[in-house]
Amino acid sequence: MGVLDLASRWRMDRVLNTAVRHLSDVQLDPVTKLELAKKHNIRDKEWLFPAICALVTKSDQLTESQAHLIGCDVALKIARIQGMVYPQRRRVFDDDDDWKLIMDRLEKEGILKDKWQSAVNFFFQ
Repeated sequence: MGVLDLASRWRMDRVLNTAVRHLSDVQLDPVTKLELAKKHNIRDKEWLFPAICALVTKSDQLTESQAHLIGCDVALKIARIQGMVYPQRRRVFDDDDDWKLIMDRLEKEGILKDKWQSAVNFFFQ
């Protein structure tokens, strides 16, 4: 994470991309991943999608401190989607391929127009 921080600070894009690739192999908490993405302007879908999916599909709501780390705008969007996935705290999707189902639903709801290209923009506008 130190390399990521320095590469971002010094605008060393190749080093930053390498650091992101290496951190992708490390088990990081989804909130930590989104916090790093926000802090270092990381838009890599392989980095962001699993973290967003993990937060959206878990039944626990984000804490206030987690919302502060990832930004209130992103936290509100995650909470909004959680409301679609868990209406009245009831799980709608049961399989492990939740992300595709969630993205399909968001596209049908008109929240996302191009589900794979727009997802990052939706969360980090």
